[in-house]
Amino acid sequence: MADYSSHVDRDLFDQAIYDIVNDYLENNDSYPEEVVLAVKSETKELQLCTKEDVNEGWDIYPIVSLIRDSEDGTKKEVDIDETYELASSYFFVR
Repeated sequence: MADYSSHVDRDLFDQAIYDIVNDYLENNDSYPEEVVLAVKSETKELQLCTKEDVNEGWDIYPIVSLIRDSEDGTKKEVDIDETYELASSYFFVR
Protein backbone atom coordinates (compact mmCIF):
# COMPACT_ATOMS: atom_id res chain seq x y z
CA MET A 1 0.00 0.00 0.00
CA ALA A 2 1.34 3.41 -0.97
CA ASP A 3 1.95 6.19 1.52
CA TYR A 4 -0.71 8.83 1.15
CA SER A 5 -0.39 12.46 2.11
CA SER A 6 -3.13 14.77 3.20
CA HIS A 7 -4.36 17.50 0.90
CA VAL A 8 -3.50 19.91 3.72
CA ASP A 9 0.19 18.93 3.53
CA ARG A 10 0.17 19.38 -0.23
CA ASP A 11 -1.62 22.72 0.00
CA LEU A 12 0.82 24.00 2.65
CA PHE A 13 3.72 23.01 0.41
CA ASP A 14 2.04 24.70 -2.54
CA GLN A 15 1.71 27.88 -0.45
CA ALA A 16 5.38 27.67 0.55
CA ILE A 17 6.37 27.41 -3.13
CA TYR A 18 4.09 30.33 -3.97
CA ASP A 19 5.61 32.42 -1.18
CA ILE A 20 9.22 31.83 -2.23
CA VAL A 21 8.47 32.54 -5.90
CA ASN A 22 6.51 35.66 -4.95
CA ASP A 23 9.43 36.82 -2.81
CA TYR A 24 11.67 36.35 -5.83
CA LEU A 25 9.33 38.49 -7.96
CA GLU A 26 9.24 41.24 -5.35
CA ASN A 27 13.02 41.23 -4.86
CA ASN A 28 14.42 39.82 -8.10
CA ASP A 29 17.11 42.50 -8.29
CA SER A 30 18.77 40.91 -5.27
CA TYR A 31 19.03 37.45 -6.89
CA PRO A 32 21.54 36.21 -9.47
CA GLU A 33 20.35 35.96 -13.08
CA GLU A 34 20.10 32.16 -13.36
CA VAL A 35 17.98 31.42 -10.28
CA VAL A 36 16.45 28.00 -9.70
CA LEU A 37 14.07 26.72 -7.07
CA ALA A 38 15.73 23.85 -5.21
CA VAL A 39 13.66 21.30 -3.30
CA LYS A 40 15.14 18.78 -0.90
CA SER A 41 12.77 15.91 -1.56
CA GLU A 42 13.29 14.21 1.81
CA THR A 43 12.41 17.24 3.93
CA LYS A 44 10.54 19.46 1.41
CA GLU A 45 12.95 22.29 2.23
CA LEU A 46 12.95 25.05 -0.39
CA GLN A 47 15.62 27.51 -1.43
CA LEU A 48 16.43 29.85 -4.28
CA CYS A 49 19.96 29.50 -5.63
CA THR A 50 21.93 28.97 -8.81
CA LYS A 51 22.42 25.51 -10.33
CA GLU A 52 26.05 25.63 -9.29
CA ASP A 53 25.09 26.12 -5.64
CA VAL A 54 22.73 23.13 -5.43
CA ASN A 55 23.92 20.24 -3.32
CA GLU A 56 23.31 16.58 -4.04
CA GLY A 57 19.87 15.36 -3.02
CA TRP A 58 18.08 18.50 -4.17
CA ASP A 59 15.74 18.70 -7.15
CA ILE A 60 15.96 21.87 -9.22
CA TYR A 61 13.36 23.79 -11.20
CA PRO A 62 13.98 26.93 -13.26
CA ILE A 63 12.27 29.82 -11.50
CA VAL A 64 10.93 31.08 -14.83
CA SER A 65 8.83 27.91 -15.14
CA LEU A 66 6.85 29.05 -12.09
CA ILE A 67 6.17 32.58 -13.36
CA ARG A 68 3.70 33.89 -15.95
CA ASP A 69 2.52 37.21 -17.32
CA SER A 70 -0.49 38.73 -15.58
CA GLU A 71 -3.79 38.66 -17.47
CA ASP A 72 -3.40 42.28 -18.56
CA GLY A 73 0.25 41.67 -19.49
CA THR A 74 1.61 44.49 -17.35
CA LYS A 75 3.64 42.44 -14.88
CA LYS A 76 4.90 39.00 -13.92
CA GLU A 77 3.09 36.86 -11.33
CA VAL A 78 3.38 33.47 -9.72
CA ASP A 79 1.90 30.76 -11.95
CA ILE A 80 -0.38 29.07 -9.44
CA ASP A 81 -1.12 26.19 -11.81
CA GLU A 82 2.58 25.37 -11.99
CA THR A 83 3.17 25.71 -8.24
CA TYR A 84 0.22 23.40 -7.57
CA GLU A 85 1.53 20.91 -10.12
CA LEU A 86 4.97 20.97 -8.51
CA ALA A 87 3.57 20.58 -4.99
CA SER A 88 1.40 17.69 -6.17
CA SER A 89 4.45 15.88 -7.53
CA TYR A 90 5.81 15.63 -3.96
CA PHE A 91 2.58 14.56 -2.22
CA PHE A 92 0.38 11.62 -3.21
CA VAL A 93 -3.13 12.55 -2.10
CA ARG A 94 -5.94 10.09 -2.35
